[in-house]
Amino acid sequence: MFKKTAVSFVSAVFAAQAQTTILVDFDTAGNWSSSGSLTSYQTYHAYAESGWSFTGGPALRQTTTAQDGVAGALGTYAWRLRDAAVTWTAIHTAALAPGEYFSAFGFAARRWDGSPSPAYAVDYSFDGGATWSNFTTINNAALDNTSNWKTFSNAVASATGLAANRFVVRFSATSGERIMIDNFFSETRMEESGAAVQDVQGFVAVAAGAGQIDLSWTLNTNSDAVVVAR
Repeated sequence: MFKKTAVSFVSAVFAAQAQTTILVDFDTAGNWSSSGSLTSYQTYHAYAESGWSFTGGPALRQTTTAQDGVAGALGTYAWRLRDAAVTWTAIHTAALAPGEYFSAFGFAARRWDGSPSPAYAVDYSFDGGATWSNFTTINNAALDNTSNWKTFSNAVASATGLAANRFVVRFSATSGERIMIDNFFSETRMEESGAAVQDVQGFVAVAAGAGQIDLSWTLNTNSDAVVVAR
């Protein structure tokens, strides 16, 4: 029979991994640029912010005007990619710091409507577009067969200290329905620079059934940790 008891040795090993998240919401009017009307489909509209540059198409600047019962942008503006052959890219134009690497990226997307289904492939590259990896395809099924906004997130692991213009996210289609893109985000972390060992507090083991125990404890910090007990 198990009894509630303190464990003789319990420590948590913490890795130093600072996380930074960048969110680009496309809402700053001055960050948009074009030699033509931003409300018409063009391939040269651009938006730049926080080390990211977005361009391609045919695409245009979408407002919040409702379409299929849903707001066209989550804030003030979004991108609308056309129902045609489209290549639209997000390029990280700044170099990462030594030891820093990309750990995730994502965005919010919605369809214009459900007929026909969108068919946008989302790929990413860490070598400036020489090679690509597929993340997902945006279609009716991926959007849960609704025109509501949905957030897509992808965990990745780039090389540390990646040079400028090496990380590229590409949206491409040859046909299908229009989509809107908003709230693009990226996450970076610093590689582990060592580990610290701390004792945890209040570690107990309580009987939970035949051959089973429940373990509980309190960490001294909110950092990620590996807990070792003896």
